Amino acid sequence: MEPGERWAYRAAPYAGPVSEVEVLTMGSRRPLRVKVRFVGDEAEGREEWVAPARLRVPWEQTDQWLARQRRWAELTQDGPEQECAEFLAASTVFEE
Repeated sequence: MEPGERWAYRAAPYAGPVSEVEVLTMGSRRPLRVKVRFVGDEAEGREEWVAPARLRVPWEQTDQWLARQRRWAELTQDGPEQECAEFLAASTVFEE
């Protein structure tokens, strides 16, 4: 992650809106934070310090990432609850 790069930002891991952000700077303290600027007109140039885990993929990969997320949601819709330990373990393995 480098200043000037654009990333897909999502606050929640598996659901919610996805926004395009530009990386402005990397923080120097722990926990690590990244200062980003929200690109869309509706954000009016809002800047925020966010956890790097909320920057999901480089912006140019957003469509493919969202398609994988939709396929995973379809595969798991009849499975155990997402809070189930087994489901969380399997999700982690497939995401990695």
